[in-house]
Amino acid sequence: MKTKLIAFSCFCILILSVLPHHVVAQTVEDMPPARNSSPIAYDSESERIVLFGGWKSDFTAADYNDTWSYHLNTNTWTEMSPATVPPARAGHALTYDIESDRIIMFSGHRTGGGGTLQNWNDTWAYDFNTDTWTNMNPTTMPPPRLMAWMTYDSESDICILFGGICDGGNFYGDTWAYDYNTNNWTNMNPSNAPSNRVAAMTYDSESDKIILYGGGGYITWPIVMYTDTWVYDYNTNTWSEMNPAENPTSSNCDLAYDEESDKVIMFGGALDWYEENIVSETWVYDYNTNTWEEKTPNPEPSPRARQYMTYDPESDKTVLYSGGQFEAPESYNITNDLWAYDYNTDNWTKMMPIEPTEHTEPIDPFIIVVVVTAIAIITVVVIVIVRKIRT
Repeated sequence: MKTKLIAFSCFCILILSVLPHHVVAQTVEDMPPARNSSPIAYDSESERIVLFGGWKSDFTAADYNDTWSYHLNTNTWTEMSPATVPPARAGHALTYDIESDRIIMFSGHRTGGGGTLQNWNDTWAYDFNTDTWTNMNPTTMPPPRLMAWMTYDSESDICILFGGICDGGNFYGDTWAYDYNTNNWTNMNPSNAPSNRVAAMTYDSESDKIILYGGGGYITWPIVMYTDTWVYDYNTNTWSEMNPAENPTSSNCDLAYDEESDKVIMFGGALDWYEENIVSETWVYDYNTNTWEEKTPNPEPSPRARQYMTYDPESDKTVLYSGGQFEAPESYNITNDLWAYDYNTDNWTKMMPIEPTEHTEPIDPFIIVVVVTAIAIITVVVIVIVRKIRT
């Protein structure tokens, strides 16, 4: 009996050790539904990226009014559930006020398009810790607009807003400052400024300057696409055109400031207002040397416009969310993905969605031992019972 038992156990071990099994990676389902024109901002206190609203792929459908948070280190999205939420919108301005630990949101698309375009001009503050949106209702506010850019000047503890598209479809070229502590908007009225446009901005904390690049807009038709670089100094209320030797080729892009490397990161964008030609270029701007440098990461996100970026200092990565391209006047091809860029290695990593993968691997040896031991015990018990029955 012992000989048979040993032979049987060895046979089981052999079969289980060579038998492969399938492993399928889980697809992340808890990701925001596809959208575009939905800015993101990094909350450094909570170490989370916050997203609100956005356009659905069909521009005739209602905008989103949901709030999501993303944690890069765990690569997880969480849908928040605030009791009060701002009205649905897209193309709004969003930034994080470090001093007050609040996400500040202004304006955005309300309804209509073209000559019937109507936008919001409300100001909201979001507290991640309490999952609460508060309508600030300041007495003075910038006029309603769409696709304005806003960034936070940490040295002055102030949010700076520039440009955008006004009700009816024309463009702004004004500069406003918002102070959360006094709940007050101030029209800065600098003596010189970039022309009326939609343009990306970010704050360079090392130089205490706001960097603006490119964009598109007009004072009189037609729309002009810009590839110029400007900086704004809040302390002196001055805009200065930098005129670097070389500029990126695309216009409708986004910027994020990498604090660790002291560089401004730019990705993608369109060569024309209607996004017939979009690119997947990665550029880096150094304010200290006033130079743009094109990087050559491989792989990199697909060509796109209307993407949004923010810098995650906890992981020292620039995070890019969504984007896409026009398919028809009232539809949009949305990428609905999320990437992280490491300046030090010049590497883009696709974080979401995680593609399902299937592969085979040997069964864990511990499992083999447990299974074979169980089989051996059962075999012994069965043999003992059979012998007792026979006797």
